[in-house]
Formats: sequence, C-alpha cells, structure tokens
Amino acid sequence: MKTPQGRRMLPMFPKLLAAILLMGTAVSAQIETYVVDVVAKQPVVIDGHLREECWQGPALIKEFQPYRLAPEASMPETRAWLAKEKDALLIAVECMEPDMKSLYLKATEHDGKTWMDDSVELFFNPAGDRQSHVQIVVNANGVIMDGISDYFGAKLDLSWESGLIAKVQKQKDRWILEARLPYANLPLGQPGADWTFHIARGRRAGVQTQLATSLKSTISKFAELTAFDVLRGISPEGLRLSLVAYDFGDCQVGRNEARLTLKNWDKQAAEVVVRGGLSGQKASERTVTVAPQQEADVSLEWELTEQDAGASLEIEVLSAGRVVRKLVRQLATVPPVLGKLERNVFYLTDSEATAVRFPVQVATLSRRQLTVSWWLAAQDGRCVVSGFTHAMGPEAVLRIFWSFAENGRYQLLRRLEQDGRIIAESRDDIVLIQGPF
Repeated sequence: MKTPQGRRMLPMFPKLLAAILLMGTAVSAQIETYVVDVVAKQPVVIDGHLREECWQGPALIKEFQPYRLAPEASMPETRAWLAKEKDALLIAVECMEPDMKSLYLKATEHDGKTWMDDSVELFFNPAGDRQSHVQIVVNANGVIMDGISDYFGAKLDLSWESGLIAKVQKQKDRWILEARLPYANLPLGQPGADWTFHIARGRRAGVQTQLATSLKSTISKFAELTAFDVLRGISPEGLRLSLVAYDFGDCQVGRNEARLTLKNWDKQAAEVVVRGGLSGQKASERTVTVAPQQEADVSLEWELTEQDAGASLEIEVLSAGRVVRKLVRQLATVPPVLGKLERNVFYLTDSEATAVRFPVQVATLSRRQLTVSWWLAAQDGRCVVSGFTHAMGPEAVLRIFWSFAENGRYQLLRRLEQDGRIIAESRDDIVLIQGPF
C-alpha cells in the first residue's frame, strides 16, 4: 500500500463538517460516558482466560444493542471490560455463543477481512475530537486487522500498525477476547482529555448475520464518530508530549525525509529523541528540545530501495527514555524508479518532435543530476535513434524526431543515471506511426 503523503493533520473543511454533523445528531444521540477506573496492579498475561484481578469486577459495558436486526430477533449477550496499565489499555470482550461449532472464520492473515468473520470491532478516538480514529477488528481466532483514519472522512489506512496483542479463548458456550493496546501507537491528544469510542460485535454463526453495538445512539454505520460514547479516565501516566502532525515523505527510492510536529503540554522544556528507519536496518536519529507548551518541527532522513518492498517503516518518539509515540507503516510496494509510459502508441511527424512522457519516481532529496539516456531499436535490434534528457522534476520527457523511414513496432530502452552510475533501466514495446498531417 502506498503511504498517503502530505501533512497528517485535520483540514479546516472536515473540521467544520464534523462540527455540523455533531450539532445535527446532538438531539437524537444518547451519548454515554464510561469511566475507566480499574488499574492493573499485577502483570496481566494476555491469554483470554481473564484470571487477573482487574477482570473480576462488573463489566464496564454490560449490554450491547442489536444493530439492524428485526425487533423480534434476539442476539447472544456481549459484555466488555476495560482496564489500564502505565503504557497500555487493556480490553476484554465476552461473546456468548450457543452455536460455537458454526463460528465463521475465514481471515487468516494480518489485515485480512476479519470484519466478515465472527469478530469484535474496536473504534477509538484517543484525541477526543471526533475526527481521527483507529479501527481494530479481531476475529474469534485472534487474527487482527487494524487501520487509522487521520481526519474526518479519511479512508482507513491499513498500513498503520496498532501494536495490539490479542488472544482468544474458546469455551463451549462463548468466546473471550483479551487484548493489550499500547498508548504509544495511538494518535493521542492533550493529556487528560476524554477519548471517544465504540465497541461492536459481528456474529456470523447461526442462520443469519447479526450485529451488535455498545452505543445507544442511532447510527448508520459503525464508524459514526459523532455518536461515539465518551471514555474518561485514560490519561497515560507521564505522557506530556503529543504528535500534532506527521509526513513520511515521498516514500520513493532514495533519501526520503519524514517530518513531524511535536507538542509539549508540560510547563518544562522536553528533550525529545526521534529515531527511525526501515525495520532491521540502521536507524537515523535526531534530538530536539521542545519549549514548554510549544510546538517544534523535526525532520528525519531514511533510505528506500526497490528491494525494500514489504518492509516496515518505524519511527519512534522518545522523551526521558520512554517511547511516547510510535509510527509503523508497512510499505507493501515501492514505486518503480522509471514509471510507465503515458501510452504505447505514438504519431510521428516530419516537422516536430513527438514527446514521450513518464514519471521518474525518486525521492526529492536524491533528485540531483539525474540523466535519462534512451535508445530506440527496430525489430531486428538496430538502434535507429537515441538521445538523452535531464530529469529535473518528477516527470521526464523524451523527444523523438522522425529520422527513420518505417512505421511499426520498436523497443524503447530507458536508462536513468546519476554521477555515472546506473540507477534503473526499463524496456518498453511501442508502436510508431507516421501522423496524418
């Protein structure tokens, strides 16, 4: 998945739209406030058994509402508990199931379609602004899908990693999810601010699909942020720094530059270390001092090659030796350095050159003294014309003059060079036809 580019912060129009929608739903919404006051006083083993003391009290959410079900339809009971540790939120969900043998479980890979299985869906808006949110779906086999929506209406980005640890325990009449969600991976806002959230269940066992929601408000979809309930009492201990905006850079071959904006909410200056790079490779590191109650920008270079497709980019923000924010994005693909031709059939004329355009996908910091040499060969391998051009920006243009006689099929060889070194090559079959004018 190509990592979205641009500053990761809420544009003004989505903010205004969110406010209007929230005003419009205020009358009909029945927004509840839940307080997480259970603190795990002993290490919690994530195994689905819920043996620890923090799980022994009454459920925080004792009742889930049927969603899009006929009035006479009934759904097995669902309950949820939340507790907190210094660095993580603990979650447990008990799903009663009279037909355990019929659990529908098809997703087997991370970020697969777990929401189509018997599953629990977790939605959190840690900033409490009802604009950004994370969505995590865990099926009854413990397979996880997680994604982030950075602003109101933004598409869910599945390259984000929550760091959730989850285990499921199956019993004869229920399945139980237990999970730990680290704060450092979440888009936190001001310290002490209320979160908003939603927990939902998808039941596929039985005759028909059944859905349930922790919300009492009327909703049209699970990710309806304006109807999320309030979650109070989650104030990560000692975290006085938040990430306001971030941009991973071009995510193209070469030297990329990630940019982050940090906010120090404390009354004392904070020394912050930002380090990152591709997983398994040497990390870059920068140190910045963020003034009290001020913002500071920091940039970090990281290298990418075409062979790095499938790797993960990891950036950590540390303060006082503690990870306060961690960004993880999987780079499923790396754009080829020499992009595809805009087309493969071209007209040639005697009077002017024919322009052949294509992208040169090299990170901005590495886009220096790039030259594209090219050769046009006939079917028998003869080179009929050649040339070169400088790639000054994200697009290169070759200009072919009609200096040879025949229409037909040709092969175009493109070679990108920098400082006498070959960066990339590409061969394309094209058709050249003498124009009608």
